[in-house]
Amino acid sequence: MPHPGKCRQTVNYLLGKTAPFLIKLGIPQPVRAILLATLKDPFGTAAFGGTMIDALLLSMKTAADALDRWPSKQAHIFHHNDADGLSSAAILSKALSRKGYGIQRCALEKPYPEVLQRIFRTDGQLVVFADFAGRIAGLIDDLNRGRNLVLILDHHPARPVETRRLYHLNPELFGLKGDRDISASTNCFLFAKTLDPDN
Repeated sequence: MPHPGKCRQTVNYLLGKTAPFLIKLGIPQPVRAILLATLKDPFGTAAFGGTMIDALLLSMKTAADALDRWPSKQAHIFHHNDADGLSSAAILSKALSRKGYGIQRCALEKPYPEVLQRIFRTDGQLVVFADFAGRIAGLIDDLNRGRNLVLILDHHPARPVETRRLYHLNPELFGLKGDRDISASTNCFLFAKTLDPDN
């Protein structure tokens, strides 16, 4: 019987080779995450309903890795102006400031087109949307044109978008229901824990 550590090492090696291959094939991010989560744990929790959350966490890990490589240390957090949005922004602000980011926050009722136009006049920034923007991810991607690193941490109904510099971390895209299973602040908390388990 092979040593468990050796098996885990082999699985991690295969996951590292599989992810870029799935990207080349044009497999959308939520589907890639589910496939990779199933490969990582084919007979454990993923096989019995854990796949959705595992896939979301795997996508969060990919986004966290991109964040670690991003040169700018200034974060612009745009969030909904209700309790869930304010909690989401507080969680993200604390987590990102612990990683050395300067934080600018802006509470909005919704992501107004005029505000979006203004946001995406900049280049090389970290732009985070919390508790809204899931439905307009495509518009955000069009405005951004790959110039900034963008994270969307929403829990409302969403439209998938596939791009290199926009991470759409919405549980709705992974089979969870935002009105029943998870709030935006819980989603942000999961991302904060992905950035650093001490959060």
